[in-house]
Amino acid sequence: PKEKLKFKTKLAPILAYFDRVPADTAEVKLKTPDEMARLRQCLETCTTILETQLADMSDPDAVLGLVRQFSEEGIEEGTVGKKQRDKREALREELKDIELLTQVLDMKDRFSGLERKVQIKATKWKQSKNDESLRKLVQVQVVAKWGGELTVNGLAQAKELGYRLRHDLYPNDPTGLLRLHSSFRHDFKIYSSQEGRCQITAAAFTKGFLDLDGDIIPILVSLVTRESYARGLLDEPIPKKERDAVKQKIESLLLSDEALSMSESACPTDHAGLTEAAQRIGRPLRLLHMIRQLSFEYIQK
Repeated sequence: PKEKLKFKTKLAPILAYFDRVPADTAEVKLKTPDEMARLRQCLETCTTILETQLADMSDPDAVLGLVRQFSEEGIEEGTVGKKQRDKREALREELKDIELLTQVLDMKDRFSGLERKVQIKATKWKQSKNDESLRKLVQVQVVAKWGGELTVNGLAQAKELGYRLRHDLYPNDPTGLLRLHSSFRHDFKIYSSQEGRCQITAAAFTKGFLDLDGDIIPILVSLVTRESYARGLLDEPIPKKERDAVKQKIESLLLSDEALSMSESACPTDHAGLTEAAQRIGRPLRLLHMIRQLSFEYIQK
């Protein structure tokens, strides 16, 4: 399954990614091996900064200076201690996230650049005191996604699908397409999204459709199209607000002890398939508890 890591940071080396892009850029995406290597070096610098900050907070002179500073500002000593503990804990959490992301970047996979990507999103800006039209980025959110590799069975099924489609299109002459392959391959296009699993599936399908030999990677590079035109063929992403509303609705239905077949929101139509599925599920919460119990029993056996 695909895994995700999210954290916010104000570290200068990461904020510097927005220094090399237009001022109105809200997000920077990193995907290529070279971009990952540069990010790896950036994270090493971030780790050093955080470790230094944590060491300084343990220094008695630094702690005393912090207490004096807050005392001059009229903040009580107990509040000072709490603020210091909270700051130390926040630094530790951020360091933990940075170290985890470093480990992710050090992972070795077969399809480098397809199964990992990092997004850096601008989340907080600060207006310039001298010029209100200028603003400075002070915080970003780092979102890392990795994993989600296509399984061996997935590769085999995609290849088999291509093989079957060729035989369905040319039932009386399945090799006819292959005889044209030397010229046809230059006009043959397989479109895919940027998602790594989609690209590998497309390449495996092409391998079966054109009966190609060899590794997946050359097929992916030469025949699978991932350009802007291909992305334009995809549906527009559903807005996050609508996705969240759907998730909340699904959660409320799953945690309900009412039979789905009796719920108008779960069965808004008289569609036979939908009604049958609702009747088979019955009461979702009770079914979830049953699945949990059966899972425990299976694991114990």
